[in-house]
Amino acid sequence: MSDSRATMLRDVEAALVELSSHVRVSLAKLNGPLRNALRDLLHDPVNLPDATCYDLAADAIDVLHEAQQLIEPRASILADHFLGMLVLLVPKLESVFTSYSC
Repeated sequence: MSDSRATMLRDVEAALVELSSHVRVSLAKLNGPLRNALRDLLHDPVNLPDATCYDLAADAIDVLHEAQQLIEPRASILADHFLGMLVLLVPKLESVFTSYSC
């Protein structure tokens, strides 16, 4: 492996570890000490979500989705779509085959 490729690999690995670490820390806070506050501010069945928290949550979702699109391997996306189609098609195919049985 060339030195430049090794450097790129090290840099990408470090960025992915850092991203994962930051997301895990935030999730731990939201699932732990902030869980009740999050529920009250965003998921209250009686009151509308707090506007500021709602906007921040929407922004976080957008950023996480952008990260997913950037780092998810194309083979995983293709496999996911293929398996999704199978889930939709298999019941239809089963009904076609059972209707023609002897």
